[in-house]
Amino acid sequence: VFTGRSQESGEALASELGNQTIAVLDAAISSMTAREIGEEYGYRGKYAERRGVQMIDEALDRLAECLAA
Repeated sequence: VFTGRSQESGEALASELGNQTIAVLDAAISSMTAREIGEEYGYRGKYAERRGVQMIDEALDRLAECLAA
């Protein structure tokens, strides 16, 4: 996420993104599935998968907003 950035600007970006967004992005680039991500946040079954996808999309949108600023 922070490739090509100084440590200070990386820390500023992390602060803007927030812990949950960073956690979701980290999980998304790991081997976790959307369903597993949803389950990490307390959702179950098919709804966990749907929420996982939604959480990943929201985290990517937030990252794009922060990088565009």
